[in-house]
Amino acid sequence: MPHEDPAWVAQEVPDQKPETPFDEPSDFRLTGHPVPLVFTGQVADYFRIWIVCQLLTLLSFGLYAPWARLRKQQYLAQCWFLDGQSFQIDFNPVAKLKGRLVVYGVLLTGLILGLLYPYAQPLLIALAFLPAPWLLSQSNRFNWQSMRLNARHGAVSFSFWGNARILKQPLWILGAGLAAMAISFSVYGQNLKGWQLLIYSALLLFVFFWLYPKATSRLIFQKFAHAKLGKRRFTLQTNPKEIHSNMNKGFMSGGLFIFMMVITAIQIFAAFVITQPDLRALIVGLSYLMLTVCGVSFARARRLNFILNRLNVAGLSFRSALPPFGQAWRSSLYAALGVCTLGASIPWSTVQYSRWRAGHFQVNLEGDWAQFAGVLSGVQGGALDELAQQFEIDLGL
Repeated sequence: MPHEDPAWVAQEVPDQKPETPFDEPSDFRLTGHPVPLVFTGQVADYFRIWIVCQLLTLLSFGLYAPWARLRKQQYLAQCWFLDGQSFQIDFNPVAKLKGRLVVYGVLLTGLILGLLYPYAQPLLIALAFLPAPWLLSQSNRFNWQSMRLNARHGAVSFSFWGNARILKQPLWILGAGLAAMAISFSVYGQNLKGWQLLIYSALLLFVFFWLYPKATSRLIFQKFAHAKLGKRRFTLQTNPKEIHSNMNKGFMSGGLFIFMMVITAIQIFAAFVITQPDLRALIVGLSYLMLTVCGVSFARARRLNFILNRLNVAGLSFRSALPPFGQAWRSSLYAALGVCTLGASIPWSTVQYSRWRAGHFQVNLEGDWAQFAGVLSGVQGGALDELAQQFEIDLGL
């Protein structure tokens, strides 16, 4: 999936100002003059970097992954130009390697405990969510601190001042919900039927259609509301409750809710009615892919539009008009191509998506870049970011 980093959304200023597709606060308008946002990446150049990184990561059994991530992100960052100035990514791969080794140890320990004590799975899920608020907060800090903007008056750094407090309640409740699902499945297994299946299905819908959006709303609010560009704090004119409400409206509009309900019903039917293991696994896997790619991509586009259209940083203001269904369609196409080409289409998809995204984004600047000057902060927390990244991958957070 294309990265959702706010400093990478960028490039060419469209000929016409993009239309804001969702409710826009009447007291928040673009000010200043448009600054050009351009993406100059080429598929051939990125493919050469990507294929070398993939081969080295494969040959090193994943140990080269931190260096691969750095090399790919550095190329992509330097291809984004804001007002003629490029971005820069830098962090210590060794620190991330330490975190990756910890991830391997945690996964191996969890696998062994799961095999030895199958009924302990709900407890393991609940325990995994205890440090999640802190890990994800540290990951936000790491990702902001690793970015620079090479402005005319010198490099301008990003930083983060948030903490885990606003994430504790939604993430811990989400963990409790997933643990409850695991308990019911451990007790009844595939023998769920009648009222048991009804309760399990209701719990599944509650977790993934209420608790999950609530947790992600808090997470993205923290990511943008607690960031800084140089010495200037981001100003976000919304709150987690409004973000959550906007996401719920998105799921109920345009037939997406019906589509997701149909896919969810197919998953439940396949998991508890179809007895042939291979057919059941195939149907569940394909439906899960459709559910995550389409649903998550739609939600990301709508969520980013809502956030970025209410965000400013001193003299910087933004307009994002990503079409949610367009993003869902593109992400589905990219995912299908990735499966058919064994991943070889990823460089092409990344470059094409970046160019498409640039045409739906606008930045205005009032004043000059000198107002963002500040002391460059060091990059810390690479090991914790690696742990948080694994947690985000597992949950799609």
